[in-house]
Amino acid sequence: MDAGEVKGFTIRCKGDNNVYEDVVVSDADAQVMANNCEYFQNVFAHGTREAEERVILKPDWASSTAKQLVQLLTTGNITVRSRERESIFLLEEAAQQVLLNISFHVPAFVAKGPHASILNRTQVGSFLNLCKLLNRTADIQITFTRCSGTCVRSITEEQLSGPEVEVEFPPDLLKISTVDKSVSVDGWLTLLAQGIVIKESDESSSSSQVISETSPPEEQLSRLARILRISRSAAKETRYHLQAFTSATSIGTVLNAMCQILHRHRAESADVRVYSQEEFSLRLPCRFVLEKALEKTANSLSRHGLKVYLHQGNRLGYFLGGSSSFNLCPTITGTLPQIQAVLSVIPEEWMQTYSKSTRDSALKWCSLRVCAPRVETLDRLAIAVGACKNNPNTLGVDVRSKAFFAVKSVNDMKLLLAAMINGGGVGEDSADKVPTLLILEQPKGIF
Repeated sequence: MDAGEVKGFTIRCKGDNNVYEDVVVSDADAQVMANNCEYFQNVFAHGTREAEERVILKPDWASSTAKQLVQLLTTGNITVRSRERESIFLLEEAAQQVLLNISFHVPAFVAKGPHASILNRTQVGSFLNLCKLLNRTADIQITFTRCSGTCVRSITEEQLSGPEVEVEFPPDLLKISTVDKSVSVDGWLTLLAQGIVIKESDESSSSSQVISETSPPEEQLSRLARILRISRSAAKETRYHLQAFTSATSIGTVLNAMCQILHRHRAESADVRVYSQEEFSLRLPCRFVLEKALEKTANSLSRHGLKVYLHQGNRLGYFLGGSSSFNLCPTITGTLPQIQAVLSVIPEEWMQTYSKSTRDSALKWCSLRVCAPRVETLDRLAIAVGACKNNPNTLGVDVRSKAFFAVKSVNDMKLLLAAMINGGGVGEDSADKVPTLLILEQPKGIF
């Protein structure tokens, strides 16, 4: 039987309450489907049960999936909204069962010119994640190509081999806009063009907790505390992972690409300096009673070629946050070895403890700022934070100024600087962990 003789048939799918739901295909549509997909030719050939009953059993398909597949094969393409995430992947699974290659196109991505217009499975998932992150809805156009034998499966998440970075986005980050334009899907698609995908954090699924009325009171309280803690955390930030496709991509490349995209969409502020040249600075909160000694030290360091500024007042800067019991912050700008040398000679008793968190109340603290870092510098910074003991593998970024930050205890800062300069102090177990990047909107304390 050739494709021209195919008659109408029924696709029997799963329905509600274990009742099958039928999708009826007309004679005309059946002939077009057979012409475009060999599966629908062969399924009715050679005296098969399907040929006799004109029914194809697909108990793992939803009726909506069957209708989409019929429309795709008869019209050549369909458009699905990005919020219909589940239906997109159900359609892909159905297409693979009937040996049909389907391709995903995003209009905004196609418009980017030299970049490929077709997204693979992982990129589609990434695109859906960023639509959710930006609270946007976009169209995804799906087309097909004929194939025989075994269709090539789309690239899956398991095939990603590049570095991964966890990013914590403040909830108000994406609401901040320029004069006429907020953060757009188009801008984020640049990540896809560079081979970087956006994945939801696994921690997002842990917010659904069940409290049983029959549980002991202490267990109910424990679970309730976890729910409230998760809810408060979710209200403060959104976690996503960025991951590159190839192992040839470095962590610094991933961090830099994300910073550049967010920077382009941040509201400009007159009091924010945007850095264009790489520079290293260290800021140390110190006790107010040491003003004279600090001024003398600052003058001495300046004579040795370092830029030193004795910051006074209530604006601590560098996202230090925390205590209001001091208002002196020497800021030293120079090379990493120079900063390392200064940190080693300033008496630790001069420095302020962090008093906002009980857990960190005994820690002396300081902040390293890396302005407009080169990719190579970001690679070293991302690895060096693994040498820290209190908050390893964590750094921050102020996307408005294009500056990265490490706010650490003094002891951790010494380890971090040594690791950046000569690679020392980073254990193998720490170096392989996923770094966490905080998008800094306000003082964070030690992180």
